[in-house]
Amino acid sequence: MAFPYCVSESRLRVLAYFSRIWLINLFELASRELMKKFIVFFNSQSAEIVRTLEGVTAIKRNYPNGEEVHLPISLAGIHSVTGDQIEIYVASDRELCLDEVENAANKFLEPI
Repeated sequence: MAFPYCVSESRLRVLAYFSRIWLINLFELASRELMKKFIVFFNSQSAEIVRTLEGVTAIKRNYPNGEEVHLPISLAGIHSVTGDQIEIYVASDRELCLDEVENAANKFLEPI
């Protein structure tokens, strides 16, 4: 079967290259919308930021003795200086005070 017009091999390569770039950019944009960041406090270590899909409700961690634990991800509401409410997701294996969460949020999360 013949194509209605002739396309050179070099043009096909260029089209394939730009199609690949377009798909990669589309995937990155979609993944940003489907991902959420949260702060993990685990085993008295310093807090860390983890990215996961939006629907995930717990994260698995292992203690040094091999014990496996699933930390639930919860939403911590923190009021900013301007009075706005900033929502921060947190997973922890211990009771947290508000100062710990605020300090980690100030350290890791970019301002809104």
